[in-house]
Amino acid sequence: MKAIRLAALAIVAFAAVAAFAQDANSIEGQVRARIDAMRAVVVAPNEARNQARVDAITKQMDDTWQFFDSNRAKALPVLRRELAAEAHRPGRNPFVLLGVGFYLYTHGDKVDREPAKAALFDIDSTAPIIRWNYEQYFYFVHSVAAEHDERILPLIDAAFLDKGAPLVIPEYALNLDEGLVCVMLYGAYGAGAEQHLVALLQNPARVRRAIEVLVWIGSPASNAAVVQAMKANPNLETFARGTAFLMQSGGPEGRDILLNMDPKQLDPQSADALSKSRTHIETVSYAWYKSIVDRMPGVATMPDAVLRKRLQAAASGRAQNEALSPRAIFASAIPRDELIAGLTGARDAMLQHVYDQVLQDVRTTDMMINGLRYRDH
Repeated sequence: MKAIRLAALAIVAFAAVAAFAQDANSIEGQVRARIDAMRAVVVAPNEARNQARVDAITKQMDDTWQFFDSNRAKALPVLRRELAAEAHRPGRNPFVLLGVGFYLYTHGDKVDREPAKAALFDIDSTAPIIRWNYEQYFYFVHSVAAEHDERILPLIDAAFLDKGAPLVIPEYALNLDEGLVCVMLYGAYGAGAEQHLVALLQNPARVRRAIEVLVWIGSPASNAAVVQAMKANPNLETFARGTAFLMQSGGPEGRDILLNMDPKQLDPQSADALSKSRTHIETVSYAWYKSIVDRMPGVATMPDAVLRKRLQAAASGRAQNEALSPRAIFASAIPRDELIAGLTGARDAMLQHVYDQVLQDVRTTDMMINGLRYRDH
């Protein structure tokens, strides 16, 4: 399990683990003492960051997870009781809910999944200690989203779409801006996330970020809703995002919508942007996409039976995008709609994992999906 990293501007260190309860010699006593130590962590935003203190707390938390791992059989029952007790405690501690909840979710038994998720839904995402443990909170939400638990969607809306922040995942050198954090979370949810985001387009405060995510995980089914959002929010920021969606996810219908737009019905900045991009919009076709794919690495052809197996493996999460040669996919005689369905499943599986090349793999897959929409059959 990834140790919880405390990246606060200021942190008031908790009591040393040595200050255990009277029954500290028992596993239960040590587990409870470590949870009490977590509860004592306080973030003071106005205090200057003390890196030595941060490092000391990080080490102490590393030791805590190692202790739980080393004593898993005896620790799990205690962790379950403590998490249940925390859920009924006045002023529930978000750090305990996050730390114990995520540990049980990732290292517990099947029976621990629902209580752990309940802890996640109880966390106050605005609490300073959660904002300073944003990476851990992200991983917890991302894992539950991958389960396709529909309760996670409103949580993502409130905690990330509305109040998001950029995220750096050091182990993968992955830098996610606010929009890409949302792409990872809604994308991990998979089927159904697009329809949920379309409903958000009716909220002016959410429309821009929702379209940003739809650029990555949307389809022509959302063309009409995006166009309506562009009309309801006549400004360059929304127009630019809507144009990106129509060109990258809207297929030939999206391209034609832009070509048929009346500049006189747009605000001046958007009309100017449409005029400048019109030549490019007119050039986009299946041949245009194929010219890009033909310059990409990978085998030029692949037996359809092999390609089908690779698509199935990718959609199940057993393979990554490098096994799917864009050249072979565009050369395949497999029906267009079957290829698109297979690639969509592969993209959804990619977004259920966090790794260094995930966004590049998803972008390449999205390009293939939209390019194939221009193919006749």
